[in-house]
Amino acid sequence: MLDVYYETFEQALNQANLNSKEIYSRAVLEDDLVIVGPTCLIMANTAIWLASGLQEEGHVKSKIVLSTDAEKSKAVA
Repeated sequence: MLDVYYETFEQALNQANLNSKEIYSRAVLEDDLVIVGPTCLIMANTAIWLASGLQEEGHVKSKIVLSTDAEKSKAVA
């Protein structure tokens, strides 16, 4: 998936006559992902919990909190 992302990025820059290796090389992208990757994973996990209604406690809660075991099972199925 990362290959598709970077290849699309390269194509867009090539169409604008720009060199992707000078602007934002694949190596720099991979270095940046090492830095921000853990935060992205946490944010994605939180978004899934909030969207599914499974976040019951904490500072951020789902708009619709699922209360029964049946509702919770259905949300993760």
